[in-house]
Amino acid sequence: MSNALDYFIELKPFLTFLITLLLAIVLRFLQD
Repeated sequence: MSNALDYFIELKPFLTFLITLLLAIVLRFLQD
């Protein structure tokens, strides 16, 4: 189970970046 946890922790920064990027795109789309 610790392997899966390590994998998730490694992936977390990428997921955070992806969510931020998605939010930025949505906000820009809504402002148009």
